[in-house]
Amino acid sequence: MTDLASLFMPPPAKPSQGVSYRQGVIVDWNPATAENQVNIGGVTMDNLPVLNTSEALLLQPGDVVAVLVVGDGGAKTLAILGRLTVPGTPDAASALKVLEQVPMTGASDAATFTTTSGSYVSTGLAITVNVSDSGRLMVTYSAEIGWVDSTTDAASGGFIAVALSGANSVAASDDIRSGFFEQVGGTTFTNAEAAAGRSHIFEGLASGSTTITLMARSAGSGKSIDFKRRHVNAMAL
Repeated sequence: MTDLASLFMPPPAKPSQGVSYRQGVIVDWNPATAENQVNIGGVTMDNLPVLNTSEALLLQPGDVVAVLVVGDGGAKTLAILGRLTVPGTPDAASALKVLEQVPMTGASDAATFTTTSGSYVSTGLAITVNVSDSGRLMVTYSAEIGWVDSTTDAASGGFIAVALSGANSVAASDDIRSGFFEQVGGTTFTNAEAAAGRSHIFEGLASGSTTITLMARSAGSGKSIDFKRRHVNAMAL
């Protein structure tokens, strides 16, 4: 049988593309957008791609991450593979919880809660979760806020926030509030209703059973503000 191999042109040689591995330290990390800064060998790199997106909520400054490097010479592509975790540590437990797709705990109440208090008071809506050894807890909350005000030069509106109790004690504050504020001037008549919500990640918490309570206050003390269709959700990271 005649060998036909010599009649065909050999395929062109492909340039080699090296693959290597580095370690980096997270300098800055935005859990909402994954924007980042990573220090690799003393050089700070901006916004490296992330291959393991399941850990996007867990990375924080100081974490050591594995970095994949593809390419030879000056043309290189770098990407974050994920955190380097030691078995048996809180970081490892936190990463495994994400891989298990831990469900979010939540509660809702469509009834109207009304307050005139200028300080935060409980709306009666609360949930309980177990904070893991990582000490991190993501909480989201929302409500529809409504008011009627015909008072001259009055501050109207309302705010919601959350308070933690149980294994952790954190008071509701304007640092993590969401809501609406309106200054009524002259004889303006205000009748408003709008939805407000927020997501917040608590860090440095103690592990254990923690109750998250949705709190509310009037933006103008003494003004009656309605809060309805209230929601609060939480997930231990």
